[in-house]
Amino acid sequence: EALKELEAEAARPENEGARGPLRPAAAFYRGVCLASLGKNAEARAEFGVYQSANPDKTIDRNAYPKKVVALFEEARKSGRSPAPEETSALAAAYRDTPYPRAPSTPPGPDWASGPVKFLLTPEESRTFVRIGNDSERAEFVARFWLGADPEPGGESALRREFERRVAFADERLSEGSIRGSLTDRGMVFVLLGPPSAVIRRPITAAEDTPPLLAMNSTTNPPPPARAGLSPTDQPSNWREVWRYNRDRLPADVPYQQVDFAFLTRIDYGRNLLQREPAIVRTLEAARLKSRLRTP
Repeated sequence: EALKELEAEAARPENEGARGPLRPAAAFYRGVCLASLGKNAEARAEFGVYQSANPDKTIDRNAYPKKVVALFEEARKSGRSPAPEETSALAAAYRDTPYPRAPSTPPGPDWASGPVKFLLTPEESRTFVRIGNDSERAEFVARFWLGADPEPGGESALRREFERRVAFADERLSEGSIRGSLTDRGMVFVLLGPPSAVIRRPITAAEDTPPLLAMNSTTNPPPPARAGLSPTDQPSNWREVWRYNRDRLPADVPYQQVDFAFLTRIDYGRNLLQREPAIVRTLEAARLKSRLRTP
């Protein structure tokens, strides 16, 4: 009944502008109701409408019954595969990227503040900063890579792959004066490698509408759009999603797919990662995978 009243209100002529943003959100809650009533096919269809408008959104497993969550996931799995133009060109480009040559100079004092910081523990960073000469820094770096992968030849293989990803990110993912491997996209690329697919699209009006219930809160939500302009009138506003399928995820994360959403908005920033719980867990698992390989 509440949904019917909401839709009736949206149908009023003065609320024409709200109909588009309302449709995906209403479809989600309609799907929840239908799932609870055992109308599985209808629920999946409604969830599909919501997911079409919000391809990177997940469902809060703690807020909804298991049956609702299961049907939501079924709708996602039965949805469309990325179109050819969405398939990751980064992966294709990375396959053709050669390994960089080994650095000819010893690591400088700023080594720990570079992209390797994504792998270092806080204590390792503090220890490195206290080192005062090149030879000791070189010894520290060698010990670090050997400890990260103690398999025979592991230090060399792991380090070379890390440096290859860093070089690729530096070349392709810079943001203004920020080194590519130090951007949010660069961090994800360094830790996980190229994504399975990349989907980029403008931010829609629906995404600028406050949700009826918090489904996927982030640590850094975007600010409101500039007064007088709708989101679609602001050409610098977009969402870029890097999709990682199961085969590209760390083995110990429980997800079949993780979408990393990078948001660009006026007065907010460019390609900033939305750090939702699944994202944080996946990145930490990737960091540990690179640190705790065992023979």
